Amino acid sequence: MLFFKNKQFFLAGFSIALLTLFSIPAQAQAPAAVESTTDFMSPAEISELVGVDTPVEPELMPIVASADVPSDIVLLLDNSGSMKVNDPQFLTAKAVTEFINQLDDNTRLGIVIFDQKVTLAHPLTEISSESRAQMLNSLKKINYKGLRTNSPDGLERAIYELKLHARDDTERFIVFLTDGIVDTGDKQKDIAKVDWMRKELAADASNNDIRIFGIAFTDGADFQLIQSLAQQTNAEYFRAFSADKIADVFVQIQDRITRARQEALQAEIEASKPPPPPVIVEPPKPAPPPKPIIVQVPEQTQDNKMTQYMLFGIAGLLILILIIVLLRGRSSGAGGATKAAGVKLPDVQLVDMRGVTDQQSYPLTTEITQIGRIKGKETPGVTYIVIPEKSISRHHAVIEYRNHAFWVMDQGSGNGTKLNNQLLEEEHRLKHGDILTFDTFNFMFSEPEMEQSDATVVQASASQGKTDEIFDMAFDEDDTEMLPSAGEVQQPAPAPKPAASATSEPTADDTADIIDDIGSWDFDIEESPAEPQPEPQPETKEEKPKKVDPVKEGMIEKTDDGFQPARTMTPDEFDRLFSEMNDEDK
Repeated sequence: MLFFKNKQFFLAGFSIALLTLFSIPAQAQAPAAVESTTDFMSPAEISELVGVDTPVEPELMPIVASADVPSDIVLLLDNSGSMKVNDPQFLTAKAVTEFINQLDDNTRLGIVIFDQKVTLAHPLTEISSESRAQMLNSLKKINYKGLRTNSPDGLERAIYELKLHARDDTERFIVFLTDGIVDTGDKQKDIAKVDWMRKELAADASNNDIRIFGIAFTDGADFQLIQSLAQQTNAEYFRAFSADKIADVFVQIQDRITRARQEALQAEIEASKPPPPPVIVEPPKPAPPPKPIIVQVPEQTQDNKMTQYMLFGIAGLLILILIIVLLRGRSSGAGGATKAAGVKLPDVQLVDMRGVTDQQSYPLTTEITQIGRIKGKETPGVTYIVIPEKSISRHHAVIEYRNHAFWVMDQGSGNGTKLNNQLLEEEHRLKHGDILTFDTFNFMFSEPEMEQSDATVVQASASQGKTDEIFDMAFDEDDTEMLPSAGEVQQPAPAPKPAASATSEPTADDTADIIDDIGSWDFDIEESPAEPQPEPQPETKEEKPKKVDPVKEGMIEKTDDGFQPARTMTPDEFDRLFSEMNDEDK
């Protein structure tokens, strides 16, 4: 009994041992245990446990880039005398001071001042507490005592300073401020220098990655030149019509420079990223060829053939009509193109009555004529009349030809434009003899054809009077027939009548002989020898015509600049009245 019990214990223990041995491998291969382990282990720990190096994905690697992109800036400031008028409180220097105080230590700054000469007030230097004080102290050289505006040489000096001393891999800027146009004292030299700035200096700055931020201070600045420099160098331009607006403009420029540095930094980060893996595109599988389309053509009957013949005939007739229409349109279009090739303007001109310009008259040969103090950009269809006076605005007035007439309009000038002594507030149509006054300078709108036609009418009337007088002397209504009018064909003379006595009246043959001799008559003959001489009349004292004062009669108006017509009149009438006034004074 004891053995049985021991045998049972033995079997029980043996069974437990077997169960234990089989349960251990099953637990080692259970997925739940593996997932629980990997959820709390890093890739590096798994690599260490497994014994294999785990590759690191390229996009997970940190990108190393500089914290900021440095910048080199040169301030190009106008020191001419006109700045004193436009900025009497030196607000420009205050705005520049605030701009310098906002620069960080990763910036270098230089200052160039220009008037008739160019001065490097402060070389390109890194911003620090010591250099910042020196830069602000150099602004004291801005005194607005310059006589000229030599901005081209100033721009060339600023570009040279950046090319010579700027750091590599920096953002380079020029801040250019001026209130006027290029003025060196020589107009031909000024034109050449402006062309030099717009073409060569702008290209030089662009090739060296220099951006030119332009500030046109007041309306007198050459805004088109400043705009061209900014656009060619991938920068911006600004307008400040008064001194209190300059500070806001410098704040905007500071924002544009900061934005440019951020864009350069972003570009540097993008360049440091590894290129994306190539995308392998499998070539498309060739499409199976389409199934052939079988079209069954029905057999044509005699009626179908006749219908086809009729359709072909109608189609041919329509094509023939279309060709004829096209050929006629082309022939008529050729003449029309020649006629509409250009707009023919009437023969008119603008006469300088005071001789303020270098020409006596200006023919209006283009559809637009611009009147102003300076000549604008060469533009097809635009003519410029330059009045070199300070009281004339840059774009004072414009004369435009449209709807078969000339129209004048003021361009918002400072001293205004008058038409026949009336201030222009809207556009007006011009007519022959109108007087245009730009500030105080008079020009007359003249149509030579109108003057010639008036003179022709007067001459024709005088000639007709003399001709009628001669005909009255040579013929009598009862003896002669009427002469043929102009344009009529002269009929042959009638057959001769029988001879009459010596005392008879003139015959038709005599009349025809007289008509044939009309071409040899001198129409300047004032009297005929056949007329009886008038009896001498007693001499009477000729009364002199009473002289008229043109000023009192309101025909000429006296102004501070001289005399000008008070009503519409031709230049000849004005000269005659003016000479009569001088004769009376003598």
